[in-house]
Amino acid sequence: MIKTLKYSTCILCISSLFSCQLKQSNNIENKEFTLQDSIIAERNKEAREDSLKMADALRLQAKVTNSINADYETPPVSSEAGEDAADDPAIWVNKNNPEKSLIIGTNKTAGLHIYDLKGRELQFIAAGEINNADVGYDFLFNNQKMDIVGGTNRTKTSVDIWQLDSDQLRLKEQPLISIPSSVDDVYGFCFYHDTKADKHYAYVNGKNGNIEQWWLNNKTKDLKAELVRSFWVKSQPEGMVVDPMTNTLYVGVEEDAIYKFSALESADTTSIKIKESDINNPAISYDIEGLSVYRMSETEGYLIASIQGSFSYAVFDLSDQNNYITSFKITNDIVDGVEETDGLDVTNVALSPEFPNGILVVQDGFNKDGDQDVNQNFKIISFEKILMLLK
Repeated sequence: MIKTLKYSTCILCISSLFSCQLKQSNNIENKEFTLQDSIIAERNKEAREDSLKMADALRLQAKVTNSINADYETPPVSSEAGEDAADDPAIWVNKNNPEKSLIIGTNKTAGLHIYDLKGRELQFIAAGEINNADVGYDFLFNNQKMDIVGGTNRTKTSVDIWQLDSDQLRLKEQPLISIPSSVDDVYGFCFYHDTKADKHYAYVNGKNGNIEQWWLNNKTKDLKAELVRSFWVKSQPEGMVVDPMTNTLYVGVEEDAIYKFSALESADTTSIKIKESDINNPAISYDIEGLSVYRMSETEGYLIASIQGSFSYAVFDLSDQNNYITSFKITNDIVDGVEETDGLDVTNVALSPEFPNGILVVQDGFNKDGDQDVNQNFKIISFEKILMLLK
């Protein structure tokens, strides 16, 4: 979006994937938070809450020279006027008919919206306060192979997982399972399929930095979930994504940097900080939010991160070092521009003649209809435009 790695914290360079970078030991029993709550609360303010932060974000965005435009947008999500409601998109690729692929968008006040590739709404599920979502493929349960959609449900402090009906292009409204999480406030989420072991996992994180890895045990008649690993980061995370090509879990720590861990159940929880993903990089301005991986081959690809503090998107390569490449912004055209993105998702699959290299989907924190402010929504962009920037 292979090799199985097992390592311990006493080894500094276990493989080329984790070489020559700073490592941080992660032990849940020894967790200590030293940052003052008042400082964190002040820094975590978004532009919608603070006019000075809004002005600073616009100033920093103006310094980003790479600019693209959105191709389509979804309708505004249902919420109170001005409410921070839309959050995280996920793309489901229809393997049998790519033009009939879907976009799942979370509404963290109400549930899940389902859209087609031009942003037209097809379905809404009133499922509770769903914050982050992801799609899993080829999940075998009760002798049926299916695709699944999962999301963090803040109403129930759970991870809810639904079956996607690929014939009807709809989610089945009742979850296959609701996994009760013990993190303080379920927030970020992603799936991981360990193809070598043929095991599917769900990752969930909480605002206090806890991260859980759940195995979706499909070996019994009733789907079960088993907690197989717990670890932590030092402050609030959200965006997470696994690159299955290298079994690497990327975690965006909002006020810090992007960290990577081995995604393997058997691995320890040593982390590596991506060196150009913190404030020492002039292009990075907190918060770090959504993360997604765009693969072109076994050796080439990109990690895309939404940077709320500058209304922009940072691009890193998928080398061992995860070098920073560039940043871009999404500006006004036929579809309005994008500010303060929470979640995003990408696919590299050719979906149609219009999207020959896949798409990028982002949440828009300040959606407009002309000069009028309207509720938040999601924007759809041909990934060809990003590839042109990166040539």
